[in-house]
Parts: sequence; structure tokens; C-alpha cells
Amino acid sequence: MLRIIFFITFFGFIIPLKAQEGVHFGGGLAYNADSLMRALGVQAKFSGSISEKFVIHAAGTYYFRKDTYFAIDADLHYQFINFNDVFRINPFAGINLTRTTKTNTSLNLGVSFLVFRENFHYYIEPKFIIDDSQFVLSLGLMI
Repeated sequence: MLRIIFFITFFGFIIPLKAQEGVHFGGGLAYNADSLMRALGVQAKFSGSISEKFVIHAAGTYYFRKDTYFAIDADLHYQFINFNDVFRINPFAGINLTRTTKTNTSLNLGVSFLVFRENFHYYIEPKFIIDDSQFVLSLGLMI
């Protein structure tokens, strides 16, 4: 069996990603429900397994507003509940960088709901960005 291993840099550490456990790309929509920055955006997303229980996710979101507004997230997901490899619930924590008229860096906490199909999976991720008191809901498709 051919084993392909990818490497990414995560906060200064080089982390191997095991392709047979899942490297996925995709995207979707995100809605930021914060009263000052309420906006809908498009999201590009990448994920890679680093062990049997941990997955790294990276996402970039561009929000449609009058001002330039984007967010970059790096999260560590814990594969918590797995229902027959069809549905998973993964809590996660990570770092968020949001750019509006200023740049904010914050911690975020959330949960990922994944529904797996034959060649792709859907995701829904509600998360709370702690320092900025933002609530973001993301949903999309990954292959």
C-alpha cells in the first residue's frame, strides 16, 4: 500500500498529514451574526488528519460587506462521536484572525457536525470567537 504523507506548518510546527486518513478540500458559506459585523461570506476550507483522533482544519472566509472583511481560522478538531462512519460530531478550538477596519486575533470554540457520503462530506460548524464575542455559522461541502 502506498502511503502519502503531506506536511503543513501550524503555528511554527511542521505536522505530517496522513492521506489515507483523510486530506480534504472544499468550501461553502459562512454567516457572522455579530451585531457590528453581520455579514454573509464564502469560505474555502482544508482539513487533514494528524492522528486517529485529531484533525487540523484551516479556513479562509471573505465576507460581503462595504468594507474589506475577511477571516482566517486554524482549528484543531477532536473526533469525539462517530456514528458508523456516516455522521460525526467533533468539538474544536483554534485561532481566528479577523480583518475589518482593524485586525483582531482571538481564540474560538465550536463544534463540527459532519455527514459523510461516498466521495464527499457535508459540514455544519457553529463557533464562538471569544475575544470579539462573535458567533459564526459555517456550512459547506468537502471532497
